[in-house]
Amino acid sequence: RHGNGRFVYAKPFGDVYSGNWHHDLIEGKGRFNYANGSWYQGMLHQGVIHGHGKFHYSNGDEYVGEWVHHSKCGQGKLIFCNGDVQEGSWKDDLMNGHGSYDYRDGDHYNGYWKDGHKHGKGTFINKNKNEKYIGDFYNDYMHGYGIFTFNNGDIYDGEFRDNIVTGIGLMKYFNQDVYEGHFLDGYPDGDGTYYYHDGDSYVGTWKH
Repeated sequence: RHGNGRFVYAKPFGDVYSGNWHHDLIEGKGRFNYANGSWYQGMLHQGVIHGHGKFHYSNGDEYVGEWVHHSKCGQGKLIFCNGDVQEGSWKDDLMNGHGSYDYRDGDHYNGYWKDGHKHGKGTFINKNKNEKYIGDFYNDYMHGYGIFTFNNGDIYDGEFRDNIVTGIGLMKYFNQDVYEGHFLDGYPDGDGTYYYHDGDSYVGTWKH
């Protein structure tokens, strides 16, 4: 088999390949139609998805981008059947490196990923709550240093732990009050200074 051709796999599989062959091997551009309703169109190497191509999954998801030995690897875009869109750098079928995620409800993340999780520097915008976070992520959590803008106008600049304001930071409240010091579970706790908008201030220990 050499050149363009069509191959129908025997039952129970029922897959169909149409495309290029080279010395009896699937090589180059081609299309696989799978028995489960999925299909792939693009580059192949020795019978394996490898190079640039589009994979349409039976559930309606669709990936367009680079592949290495049947795994998403390189730059690519995954469009979910629910309307979410994930685009960026992939490795071993998971987002790794820089990329973005657009949620169907309008939320948006842009930043770094590790093994499919938000990990490293990034920005998350919660459109529904009108809130924004810019900073460190760890395994999908806001964790490390970041700046969070709340929907009531408060702005926190400091440390986070597992999505919660915890550590040393500075909170600028919407009424112009400012607290700088230690936080625990989102509240002043420990040593800190509170500056009231009328000019008063308190320096000391806080307990939540």
